[in-house]
Amino acid sequence: MKISRTFRTGKKKGAALAFVIIVFAVIMIFAMIVGNIVNNNLVQARAQERDLQVYYLAQSGIDLCLSSLMQQGTGGANDTLLYQKYNPSVTSPQTLSDHLSLPNGSVDLTISASAVNSERWITIQCLATLSGSSTMKTSTLAFQYSNPLIRKSS
Repeated sequence: MKISRTFRTGKKKGAALAFVIIVFAVIMIFAMIVGNIVNNNLVQARAQERDLQVYYLAQSGIDLCLSSLMQQGTGGANDTLLYQKYNPSVTSPQTLSDHLSLPNGSVDLTISASAVNSERWITIQCLATLSGSSTMKTSTLAFQYSNPLIRKSS
């Protein structure tokens, strides 16, 4: 009788060990799943941050270009780059382009003019590239020559 009781006690110790191993394996599986979810969220957050940075870089390029076009010299309103290159008396306005290096990346700017319903529209297109990554964004601003407050953005 004593032998069988000792034998039963030994079985209980082995069953506890198997139970602990199974519980540990389940906990490890859950920990791996949670770690994978956290890692995926971190990768997604970094991608969104880069997208937002390149968006604002493109907007900064457009703002810098627009302010350069509107900057008055010593000759007053007729002494702006906008007036010199794109006023309605210029029959075939040329396309201007420039490259700017900014602290977080670079922008390539293209300025062109077109006629829409007998009104001259100026279009600024900006291709922004974020430093240290291949993230790029193109933004466009079009405005009327006669009233730069009338704008179309994309």
